[in-house]
Amino acid sequence: MPQQEQSALGIGCLGKYELLRKIASGGMGEVFLARQVGEGGFEKILAIKRILPHLTEDETFVRMFLDEARTSARLNHVNIVQIYELGKEAGVHFIAMEYVHGLDLRRILDRQREAGAVLPPALSLFVIREALTGLHYAHRQTTLDGTPLGIVHRDISPQNILVSYEGEVKIADFGIARAANRISEATGGMLKGKIAYMSPEQVAGKEMGPASDIFSIGIVLYEALTGKRPFEGKTSLEILQAIRRAEVSPPSTIEPGLPPQIDEIVCRALARSPEDRYPDARTMALALQEVLNAEWEMLDPAAELSEYLKEHFPEGNTPTSPPSELAATVVGGEEVPLDTTQLECVPPGEATETETFLEGASSPSRWIGGEVGMTVTQTLAGTPQASDMALPTLVGTPQSRQAMKEPPSSPWKWPWLLLLLLLLPLLLPAGRAWLGEHLRISPSPPTLKTPLSRKEVDRAPALETVPPPRRTLRIVSHPPGATISINGEHRPERTPAEIPDLPAGTRVEILLEKEGFERWHDSRKIEAEGTNELTADLVPIEVPVTIDSEPQGAEVYLDGVDVGLTRQTLGSVTFGEHRVKLVKPGYRSASFTFRVTRRTPLSFVKRLSPLQQEVSIVSDPPGASVILEGVPQGTTPLRLPLPTDRKISLLLEKEGYESAHFEGSVTPGKGELVLTLTPLPLVPLKIDSRPQGIEVVLDQNRKGQTPLVWRGKRGVTVGKHELTFRYAGRTLETRTISVGAEGDNKVVVTFHGRIAVRAPQDAGTVLLDGERNCLAPCTFADVVIGKHQMTFKRVIGGVEKVKTRDVTVEFGQTVEVEFPFFE
Repeated sequence: MPQQEQSALGIGCLGKYELLRKIASGGMGEVFLARQVGEGGFEKILAIKRILPHLTEDETFVRMFLDEARTSARLNHVNIVQIYELGKEAGVHFIAMEYVHGLDLRRILDRQREAGAVLPPALSLFVIREALTGLHYAHRQTTLDGTPLGIVHRDISPQNILVSYEGEVKIADFGIARAANRISEATGGMLKGKIAYMSPEQVAGKEMGPASDIFSIGIVLYEALTGKRPFEGKTSLEILQAIRRAEVSPPSTIEPGLPPQIDEIVCRALARSPEDRYPDARTMALALQEVLNAEWEMLDPAAELSEYLKEHFPEGNTPTSPPSELAATVVGGEEVPLDTTQLECVPPGEATETETFLEGASSPSRWIGGEVGMTVTQTLAGTPQASDMALPTLVGTPQSRQAMKEPPSSPWKWPWLLLLLLLLPLLLPAGRAWLGEHLRISPSPPTLKTPLSRKEVDRAPALETVPPPRRTLRIVSHPPGATISINGEHRPERTPAEIPDLPAGTRVEILLEKEGFERWHDSRKIEAEGTNELTADLVPIEVPVTIDSEPQGAEVYLDGVDVGLTRQTLGSVTFGEHRVKLVKPGYRSASFTFRVTRRTPLSFVKRLSPLQQEVSIVSDPPGASVILEGVPQGTTPLRLPLPTDRKISLLLEKEGYESAHFEGSVTPGKGELVLTLTPLPLVPLKIDSRPQGIEVVLDQNRKGQTPLVWRGKRGVTVGKHELTFRYAGRTLETRTISVGAEGDNKVVVTFHGRIAVRAPQDAGTVLLDGERNCLAPCTFADVVIGKHQMTFKRVIGGVEKVKTRDVTVEFGQTVEVEFPFFE
């Protein structure tokens, strides 16, 4: 077995790295805790992410993965998980990356939610501030000639924000989001957990920039502060629609104790338009730091975060033993339970001698292993007499476990055996018996000079043998109904079943098979005492199924469950019959069934029949504006595609006519819709003004001068109209009037100005147009615009003196006049 295949079992090496234990696995690859050793006692603990072998056949995925991994390898920042090497071993690609002893933010938030609490706000702000610092570093990276690299993470979520037990914050999986998304398309896994952190432009399939990462980290900050996501929904589609709308309730509505500055920061980060968000990640980080400085006194936030983790997650912080959790992520994967296997890399093809130290034992047991491949040293926890047991060599396959070697005899016996061979002629037959006892050689049967008769043979006493007891093995499977094979022999029973008459002390090989499930096999020793029972959890076979429609964007229901929009790739479809329903507005629903019987991926494309037809919209008279569902479409005559499966609302409008409405369904096959417009009645309209002679414009096209009357054929229609008044080439006022079907429709307007007379106190009397008077200084208000005559009177020496002056008043203005000087 090649080294790389053994690595997939958690045993062996990958290139120069020793794989210590398997941490996680998923649709994209596997993560191992690994060690790199060198001369002079050099040792480095790191993480290895190995791409699943079958993905190497996907050239597009490999190219995307290599391109983005090379880009992310440029990043060297304290808040980004460092990539050490991008390698390839036996045709399989892998990444050697920094090992973070801690937890991802997803696990921290989940633990807090289970406890009915949230992460302390100060620590939440600190974690997000640190992550923003790493994002800003990545966003502004350039080539050597200064060309921006345009690095965007594209997959910011709590799973990809790692927090170490020392209070460090690091972003993981930088640069492989596009490759991961390709695997999501092949396995149907992406829309299960990642869409809640997408940006509106990401949902719409538009180009993404740094602002997309800022939106995503704003969602993470919202969840850390409140324990809830800002965009929720019962289905993936509802979540996508909520993100597209980007309507957010401030965090303080859920956690009233939060400072108002936090609401401003979160709402700006979650703005629907990228232009309305923070210009870069650093600006948002500075805003968070200002709140931290103003609201909380944190001399060493990293130390406080470290203490918090050690207090609330003590199970993962065990410095005296290998880490039980690796803060690293795998696309579509979940963490797997860890064992206590320690790995020792041995070149293939060599027989090896391996020592195994037992917990609580004073000396090691030794044996020779002759299997080709990797020999493993395994620490065993067991009974006090475990050190006396003969331990087998453990290799990575069941076949190699069956070929285990017995422990050899001690080397000191062989010189004595050689001497006994030389003395053999002198010791026979006693020597032959001694050698048979110590070398386990059966003595030769004695030579019979006289053959025994048949009767003598039959009368000879038989050797007394004690057969082993026979026991029954009960086998249960989940689900039941699996066929059973024992030691390669097919049995008639199906699970659950009891297999009788099995000799105690022997080991049997069990194989369970059920259609649609992986084959399950195990080796079990039949115990002489107690209950012999075996329970098997069968793993369903999952086949990728791609469902598409023409046109795309149809909602996909698989076995009654909404799984997203076409084109949709589902990676977890089990064997058996399944039913699919496609629903898209404007099209007839399409349903079909398919059956999964093999591991081969399936693909289906369904053409949807449109539920609309081309209809000519005609009005009498033509030229009416057409409004469909509140949206202007053009003027009649007009051809429009109209749905035939639901009611529509159509409105036609034309000046001088009553609006025409159509509410209902279009009859299939009917290609024309004719609506007749009813003329509005004409009524008289009188318009006057002070002063008269003001120019009047009705509805921007009909003109006249006050006083005027429009009646008869020149009358106006009932309804609202716009009047504009002009004087001397200047617009004085524009107003909207309502014309009724009955009564006197008359409009009278007055345009005023003011005249202010400036003079010493009691300078004299002022008359305006010989009618209005005042004692200067004074002001004439509400003076009709136009020319006016002013008369000034003053008594000097008992004689009244008079002077006159013409003044022009403008609309809305004040004219200032000096009282004349009298000699």
